[in-house]
Order: sequence, then C-alpha cells, then structure tokens
Amino acid sequence: MTFHSILDPPGGTEPVGHAAQPDHFVDLGLDHVVAAITAGREDYDLQSLFWSPLGRVSHVRYRQEVFADLADERVLGAVRSFSAAVVTMRRQLDQARSQPEHHHSRAWFLCAAESYCGAVRALTDALASAPIVSAGLVGLRGFLGEHVAGPTFTALDAERTAARAALRSVRYCVHVQGLRVRVSSHAGEEDYGETMIALFERFAGAPAEDHRVAATDRSFMDRVEAAVLERLARLFPDAFGALDAFCDRWATFPDPTLIAFERDVQFYLGVLDYLLPIRTGGLPVCLPDVSDVATETTAVDAYDIALAHHLVATGAMVVTNDVHFGPGEQLLVVTGPNHGGKTTFARTVGQLHDLAALGCPVPARAASLGLVDRVFTHFVHQENLAEQRGGLADDLARVHAILRSATSRSVVVVNELFSSTTAADAALLGSAVIDRLLRSGAIGVYVTFLDELASLGGPVVSLVAEVDRHDVAARTFRVERRQADGRAYAIALAAHHGLTADRLRQRLTS
Repeated sequence: MTFHSILDPPGGTEPVGHAAQPDHFVDLGLDHVVAAITAGREDYDLQSLFWSPLGRVSHVRYRQEVFADLADERVLGAVRSFSAAVVTMRRQLDQARSQPEHHHSRAWFLCAAESYCGAVRALTDALASAPIVSAGLVGLRGFLGEHVAGPTFTALDAERTAARAALRSVRYCVHVQGLRVRVSSHAGEEDYGETMIALFERFAGAPAEDHRVAATDRSFMDRVEAAVLERLARLFPDAFGALDAFCDRWATFPDPTLIAFERDVQFYLGVLDYLLPIRTGGLPVCLPDVSDVATETTAVDAYDIALAHHLVATGAMVVTNDVHFGPGEQLLVVTGPNHGGKTTFARTVGQLHDLAALGCPVPARAASLGLVDRVFTHFVHQENLAEQRGGLADDLARVHAILRSATSRSVVVVNELFSSTTAADAALLGSAVIDRLLRSGAIGVYVTFLDELASLGGPVVSLVAEVDRHDVAARTFRVERRQADGRAYAIALAAHHGLTADRLRQRLTS
C-alpha cells in the first residue's frame, strides 16, 4: 500500500507556498505563535508549512481529520513515542558516524537499528487497534501493516536480532596484573561477583548509607577499552563478523516514507503542544467548518491566540468575543476608547482565517469560516526614513498594494489607517478605501476612531469596544454590535492614571 503524506491527500500535494514569512504575520502576532510552535523542532524546518495556506477545502479537512484523531490520547501517545524513538535512532546514527573505533561504531549502528525496529513495531501495533478515521492515519496504518509483514523489514528485524544474540553470547575474562591487561575467552572461571555478594550478604542488616557512584554515560571509549574491544573481535570473529555483515547490508535501513512521516507529524505535535496550556487554562479550541464560499462567517468565544498563550502563563483572564458576518456583510468597523481591545479583536479575525487555511484548530468555541486565499493587514508602522516618505504617503502606498491584490476570497485587517493626517482627511480617504474594499468582495475588520466610517451602512457593520458601566475608566475588552457613540472616555482614563490637569499641576508645584 502506498502512503503519500500525513499533510496532504494522495495526488493533491499543495504548492510549496511562501519561501519567507508572510507580511501579515507580525501584525497578527503569528510570528510569535509559529516561533513557539517550532521551538525545539528547528531540525525539521517546519516554518514554511505555516507560511503556506492550503488552497482547497478538501486539503483543509484532510488535516483537520488528523487533528481529530490525535485528540485520542492513545493515538497521540503512540505517535509521540514513535517520534521520540526516531529521534533516539538519529542520535545513535550520529554516534556511529563519529566513533573513531570501528567496532564501537558498528555497535552504535546496531543500537540505532534496534530503536528503529522497535519504534515501527510499536506504532504498527498501536494503530492496528486505534479508533482512527482520518485518511492520513488510516493510510499510514495500512502502509505499516504491509511494511512490517514485508520481506525487507522482516529481514532487517531478524538480522538485527541475530546480530545482537551473537554479541550477547560473547563471554570473556579480563586479567589485570599491574599495568598489564590481558583478554581471554571465558573458560568456566568462577564468577567472583557472585562470590563477593555471598560473602557480604551476612553483613546485610539495617539500611546503610549508599556509597555507590553512578556510572557516567560516555560516548567514546578510552584507549584501554578500545584495546579490549579490538582483542575481543579477534577472539570472537563469528560474533563480530555477524555485526559487520549486518551493518554493511543495512547501511540505509530507515524507510524514507516513515522518516518523512516523522518529520511531517511534527506539524501536528507542535500545534498540539502550543495549544495544551491554552486548553488547560480553560479556553476553547475547535476545528472550524471551512467552506469555499461562506455566506456567513461566525466564530463563538474567539480570542487572540498569541495574547492568550502569554496570559494563561501568568494566570491572567482572557476575554473572548463573538465574530459574525451576516448575509451581505463585508466589513466590521470597530470604534471605541483606547485600550479597549479593538486591535486584539482585529488580530483575532485575521488569526482565525489564517489558522483555518492551514487546517489547524482555531481559537474559538465554534467557528464557520470561508477558505481565504490571502490575509492582508495594515497596522501602524514606524516611518521608514530610507524610503524618504512620510506616514501618509506610506499608508497610501501600502493600502494601494492591498486593494490591488485583494479578491473576494481575501480577508483584510486594517488598524488605525491614516492616523498621521487630519480627522477630516482620514475620514475622506478612509471612505474611499472602504468603498474599494467592498467592491473587491473581500471581508475584513477596520479599526478606527472615526465614527462616521462606522455609519456607512449596507455591508458595513458597526462594532464598539465597551467600558465598564460602573467605572468608565475600566475596560471590559468586549466588542459589541451597536452604533458608534463617539465616546472615548479620555478624561476618565486620564484620571485613572493621574494625568488630569489638576493632578499634573499638583505634581509640578510639589
């Protein structure tokens, strides 16, 4: 049985995609998410997988089904154990390549083969009875069944067992007299270890202090050990010859399909490891319903996954919000006071669509999302002096590039556009941008202080970041559907931080 990939269905390999981090990752905080997911897995070169959204719903569901299967602890444990064993195998092969002593190198190689065979058999047995339904893992199970029963693996497993048995049959004596060391075959000499144990058994009584010293796990032999091993090889040519024959025949024993699987499954394990503290903190995570054309986009109890990952580590509370695009709605215009969660809400919308397009779980209790071709963002950046243009010119250039590329399958997240110009000019330019955005068919979020942009009606929906009714200086970080009211609560916020005119005068005169 041919197994294609745990990432893509047979005959449906996605294009490689981005060779570099997409522009929107920094704005949405996804750069930190991917860095955390891939930490400790740098050797697998996983980042490009997160830079490359899938272009077909069938491919998204292929990955989602694998994530669903890995929700079973037995399946997840089996996959983790296999991956750990393959990592051990790689280290043992590295040791084999780095050993200066021939027979010691061959022994490490045999250990690697034992790790590999044990890992393959364990994964095969675990998946044979596992409740899996995903095409990816079911295909892997079929491949493993045929592979383990096939002539190649059967011969490898039998020959490594025979080589190990031959080495275990070696019995020898080391004679030490001063600085002279002699090695000989065991000829029935008495086992002095047993004699010493019997001699001191009579003194066994109350527990005594343990003076034993743990042996160090040294990778390399010293000169005496290497000389002993060399003489053993001469004394027992059949056993060491069997080891040499095994190593020569199976110089490239790992099956490339299984090695590729172990690399690709790190995509899933990395995501699940990243989500673990979030789930433990009580936040919901779901596999969204993804469609080619979504007339309604909905997410219940959604949140900024990068922020949540940081907050749960400190024990802080994470506020969730609902995201909803009804029929004919394209743009959510978010207004409200500073530090009210507007930018966090906007990032959340972008993250939902980006993660869904990778086939990953998303930060929400439930979600229905359209499969996007690209996510575009425009957040305030520092002026680039090398380009010799001001903030307004930079905003215009960047937003023009977005509007030129956005399609009806795109998501656009805009945060405080045209903040470097007057309110009147920002409103005029903002209206023109929204008009172009709506005509492209894209959906998105537009964060602004300009209430008039939230009152355009039609496909434009007004959302407001709320404050605490009992303390207007406190933020609830909840974003609600209602008409913008123009209230920024700036005085209350200034008073909360001791920045009113009276407090400033007191400080200056004290």
